[in-house]
Amino acid sequence: MRGAGLILSAALLAGCGALGSEAVGVSRSQYNAAIQESNNEQLLLNIVRRRYLDSVLFLEPLSVTTSFSLSANASGSLSFIPFLNPLVNSSSATGSLGILEAPSVTYSPLRGQEFARRILGRIPIDALFLLETSGWSAGRIFEVSIRRINRLENIVVPQGGEAVVSDDYVLFERLAVLLNRLEREDHIVLHGSPVPGGDLTLAFRPEARALPEFAEITKLLGLDPSLSEYRLTTRRDQRGGDTISIQTRSFAGVLDFLSYAVEAPEEDLRRGAVRTLRDAAGETFRVNPGEEGLFRVAQAAFPPVDAAFSVRYNGRHFYISETDIEAKATFSMVAQLFELLSASTPSAAPTLTIDVGG
Repeated sequence: MRGAGLILSAALLAGCGALGSEAVGVSRSQYNAAIQESNNEQLLLNIVRRRYLDSVLFLEPLSVTTSFSLSANASGSLSFIPFLNPLVNSSSATGSLGILEAPSVTYSPLRGQEFARRILGRIPIDALFLLETSGWSAGRIFEVSIRRINRLENIVVPQGGEAVVSDDYVLFERLAVLLNRLEREDHIVLHGSPVPGGDLTLAFRPEARALPEFAEITKLLGLDPSLSEYRLTTRRDQRGGDTISIQTRSFAGVLDFLSYAVEAPEEDLRRGAVRTLRDAAGETFRVNPGEEGLFRVAQAAFPPVDAAFSVRYNGRHFYISETDIEAKATFSMVAQLFELLSASTPSAAPTLTIDVGG
């Protein structure tokens, strides 16, 4: 009986040691996936909210703490009959392990100065530079993040009303197409210092200057076609010639712009519960980012089966399809942009603490 007890004790101790390494590995991956899914759903929810002109709210995870407790019990039995063969006598021992996990997540709403800086402030050109160097196309960045480039205006989305499509929007779209085309052929490069306030330059490779796309781009922007490099600035009084003036959106403006790609239920459209695109004459403008393939959020009455992620709002399920690669790419870029805007906020990065007993 004593031998069986020693074996059982050793097994329990071994189980406790194994719990530590396995719990850390399993919990880390599970919480990583859970936080990522939660962030995606929060971003999608805020895009849908802006379609209904509802206010946004961002909750930042500050810390994730989880503890494991290990419980063990053991039982044994001994059968002994005097004067019989000792081989007839027997002993046995059994035991069990129980594991209890107790997670705790701390959130903080984004508000005050941080809300103003990250959500309402204009996106720094440096952030767009980092997006481009990380592999996102210039056309996608321009379409989503830039409100005006030289004299060409993108769709203007005021915070308190419907979007206005300027007469220059078609030309702005054309510019994005041309930049994408040259970028795919490695004819343009954005270079400079990613340090705030550093100089950024849009450069065309020598072979690009002989292409019709280059001639059209310089004409659209009023640039000197004899040059191959053009300085980027946020100043409106410096544009044309050797300078490209850019006015970026705020992150709130990005959400508003993408919200027009949210498919609205017919009932909400009829009763005017959602915003619509209108041209300068006040007529409904049908073209939106979703129809162009850049971004689309579908909606359904029941939980979708092909959703990459979805949220429930106003009694409907809004989602991005698992097979909509363009929409998922744009969404991922916007999520990355949101993280870039939080770079100077130390508390924005959650910490994960795992306390493993044993």
